[in-house]
Amino acid sequence: MSQTFSRAAARRVLQITERQLKAWERQNLVRPATLYGFRELLALRTLIHLRAHRVPPQQIRRAILALTRKLRGVEDPLTELRLYADGKKIRVELEGRAMDAESGQLLLNFDRGELNRLLEFRVKETPQTVRDLRQEAL
Repeated sequence: MSQTFSRAAARRVLQITERQLKAWERQNLVRPATLYGFRELLALRTLIHLRAHRVPPQQIRRAILALTRKLRGVEDPLTELRLYADGKKIRVELEGRAMDAESGQLLLNFDRGELNRLLEFRVKETPQTVRDLRQEAL
């Protein structure tokens, strides 16, 4: 048995106003409902996160439409996928990989340690190179 929340309870849990919820419904970001389950609460929470990062509603809508067109079997990206803001762009996580939500382009995900490793270039030190370096320093 899954737990459901009334519209008022969902708004209270997520700390959003009725006005905000109706606006998202008008913008076709979420479907109008009187009861909300866990998945719908996650979708609303994702919207809250994206809007907190100042991602415009039109861009969110474009991303949702692009994802439903590009990914077979995905009907409601806000409930079925993990979306997050990267600056003002929307990224989606699929099977541990990042993808741009609108273009569908896979993104390289280098963490700081990997970038430092790639940028670091060390000459293999031999006794000769150590002597040469010491001579140059003098």
